[in-house]
Amino acid sequence: MRLILIAIALVANLLLTGSASAGVFPLDVPGGVRVPSIPLDVQESPLTQADFIQFLGDLCAEQGMYHEAELFYEQALKVSRKDDFAIGVLYMKLATTRGDQGKYAGSEQASLAALRFLEGSIGHDELLIAVVLNNLGWSNMQLGRYARARSVLERAVTISDRVDDRRDPVGTACSINLAEVCAKEGNYLRAHQLYMKAMRMIEATSGKAHPTYRGIRSRVGQIENRLRAPNKTRSRSDQQKRVL
Repeated sequence: MRLILIAIALVANLLLTGSASAGVFPLDVPGGVRVPSIPLDVQESPLTQADFIQFLGDLCAEQGMYHEAELFYEQALKVSRKDDFAIGVLYMKLATTRGDQGKYAGSEQASLAALRFLEGSIGHDELLIAVVLNNLGWSNMQLGRYARARSVLERAVTISDRVDDRRDPVGTACSINLAEVCAKEGNYLRAHQLYMKAMRMIEATSGKAHPTYRGIRSRVGQIENRLRAPNKTRSRSDQQKRVL
């Protein structure tokens, strides 16, 4: 497989007179929800060495070769001479491949870099920013930094809620991850609200038979048990008082 990729690279370097067109960028959002390809409005520009190295990284990521993909993305960043948007997208991909390997601190660093470049390029309230924030929140959640995770995920949910299509998968992923953080912090009521919101969004697009819907339904049941638990505790306490 590596020899095939090297061969592709050699051929690609002979074809640098082509041009790259705006296409679709596959985004993998951590948290159990895959976000389908989102069209990005990118101006056409000549292909560069960084483009081809990034392409090799994409191929590796598609094959589950995340370490190799990480190395290609890092190399592409070293030679990239493109604008802030393109560099931000590269950092996004780097963050994802690091997260896939359990390198959560490294994923967090790459997400922060992606955020800096993308906000400088497209502003603070675009849907792509919500994707980066979701990845950043997920990394912090894996590291046990729940307060920090909650802060960025709240912002991600706020941005995604502004999208006209409430069935948007980015919003679903952000809501699920924020719900999980709230549950870990013991805020079960907020977690329940967010899980129910995510379920409605999934039902609208994929129906109740979708595996993610069933998984969230099970999680909601656990949260509802937690919400009922204090009442049971109080009832037992009252009974003891009456006996005394």
